[in-house]
Amino acid sequence: MSLARSPWNPGAVFEAGGAGGMDRGMACTELPLDDAVFTSFCRRGRKRLRQMQETFGVTLRLDRQQLVLRVIGPASNVQTVSQHVATLSGPRRPVPAPVWAELMRTRTLQGPEALVERLQDACGCRIHIERSDREVRIFGDADAVAKADHLLDELALKCTQDMIPTSDSSALSGPTLQALAQKSKVSLRVEPCRLVVYGLKDFVAEAMAPLREYVDAPTSHPLHDKQACESNPQDDRTNTLGSLGSLGEVEGSVDNGEEPGFSSQRKGSGFED
Repeated sequence: MSLARSPWNPGAVFEAGGAGGMDRGMACTELPLDDAVFTSFCRRGRKRLRQMQETFGVTLRLDRQQLVLRVIGPASNVQTVSQHVATLSGPRRPVPAPVWAELMRTRTLQGPEALVERLQDACGCRIHIERSDREVRIFGDADAVAKADHLLDELALKCTQDMIPTSDSSALSGPTLQALAQKSKVSLRVEPCRLVVYGLKDFVAEAMAPLREYVDAPTSHPLHDKQACESNPQDDRTNTLGSLGSLGEVEGSVDNGEEPGFSSQRKGSGFED
């Protein structure tokens, strides 16, 4: 007896009904692939398919017409492959500026402040932060993606942004701002007439007073002379301020307004403030 027939449903697993053409316990499914994943299986990606066949004990066939991967094998193995393929295609999720900045600031930190690692552990998936847009990509099965969405929404409620007007942003020292950002555990964005502060609500609230003190009198701030002495005089302003992408390894970051993820044209439990 061949596989039980049923209206085609991408991703559904059909099990054999008898001991004819396919043994009982064997199953077949067709997994829809997005363009990126489909391309990764073509040409040189054939080796990847062979490795998957050996690892999971199934037969794989790539359908170029329907852009699906046909999987045949023991039912439990077919289900495992389905879950694995689901983790290869990461849906994109836009996030608010404060969340994106906080994820970038903490993405390589260790310990309690390792926010990205904590998110991944809590939802059982991998989270990639896009640097060119305020987006994240979530790699995991449907349940993990849904949980990650929920945790990101909760994180958005814990993050905020504030701003401090400035008469002349060019008077602000990059190294000094970097030191203040690290100390306050926030991210800063320098704009022509204001300094924008991003981060967790409590940290942003605590950071506003020392930042205002510095903005009001930058050259007389205690950190100004210290950071000026320690900074490399060969660094220009752009290199000093850098961007969230290059400064995210430290506990606090400063953006000079050129980071694409902060374009002007452009949010469980498990987390504590």
